[in-house]
Amino acid sequence: MSHSQHKPIAIVGAGLMGRLLAWRLLRQGYKVTLFDKDLSGRQSAGFIAAAMISPISEAMAADIGLYHEGKKNLSIWQQWLTELNQVAKQSIDFQFDGSLVVSHPQDKALFDRFTLKLNQLAIDTVDFAHCRPETREPELAHFAEAIELLPEGYIDNVALFSALKTVIDTLGGQWVEQCIDNTKEALPSDCSMVIDCRGMGAKKALPALRGVRGEILRVHAPEVTLHRPIRFLHPRYQLYIVPRPKSEYVIGATQLESEDTRQMTVRSALELLSALYSLHTGFAEAEIISFSAGLRPAFLDNLPKIQETSQGLSLNGFFRHGYLLSPMFIEQTIQRISATLLKTELTAC
Repeated sequence: MSHSQHKPIAIVGAGLMGRLLAWRLLRQGYKVTLFDKDLSGRQSAGFIAAAMISPISEAMAADIGLYHEGKKNLSIWQQWLTELNQVAKQSIDFQFDGSLVVSHPQDKALFDRFTLKLNQLAIDTVDFAHCRPETREPELAHFAEAIELLPEGYIDNVALFSALKTVIDTLGGQWVEQCIDNTKEALPSDCSMVIDCRGMGAKKALPALRGVRGEILRVHAPEVTLHRPIRFLHPRYQLYIVPRPKSEYVIGATQLESEDTRQMTVRSALELLSALYSLHTGFAEAEIISFSAGLRPAFLDNLPKIQETSQGLSLNGFFRHGYLLSPMFIEQTIQRISATLLKTELTAC
């Protein structure tokens, strides 16, 4: 039986994973229907995120395996983004030319600790180097030194979500704006299987899942010109600043172990803005576009999992690694879907 003759695969959750999975399945000829309470995806962790792809930085905070898998996924992302730009006839901005790590002189202990940990990792030394900041980012000449991390970069996630919507439509994917709490009762009976990509929306079904709060600030800063993601080592916040087209920047900090879904507090906003101004005074006149806060879905080990459910599979727990690890997990999920449907066909025969 060809893929087009299968009943549709239902994907619950139209965030980053749901959209990527739908696109890759449709490319292979499967029928796909996406379900979500908000098909724009704006409430998903992948939409709110800064969308950095940082194999070295993430390996320092977690597991060396993230470094090796992340490097492989970078090359896949380059292929995917090139294809999406062609098919969707849109321009998704992305850059994988590296990131910079800087700190003020009074915080040199943080910089030295970062350097020590970096040297302790069993990775290729060509992937990082000390440099003068102005040789990579001229407007950061007031910092004495920097570490360049290669390969690292970012994707314009807002443009990515839009392009995926266009491509899914072009390939015949269906969208249903519907809140799915109990998939067994709510989904139509003509689905061949259900892939749950709801993130924190799947907490009832996955009791081990926890939310990790992240806070993001977006600004328009025409007086600032930065080309790479910047990690700013700061005693209070490990700040990151990620460029976007048209002089926009996404600013965030490390995660908070909290499932608080309120908007950003005044204290958090003031501390973020103060640290941002100390990085580059040009941000003083920036226009604040938005403050956002969201929950990253995570398991105890902070690593994603593909799990079997009564109706199919669950793909969840990406924590901070959604963009870093998604190509590998999307491909593994498709392999498992294919194997499950083939087994069903053979059983039916």
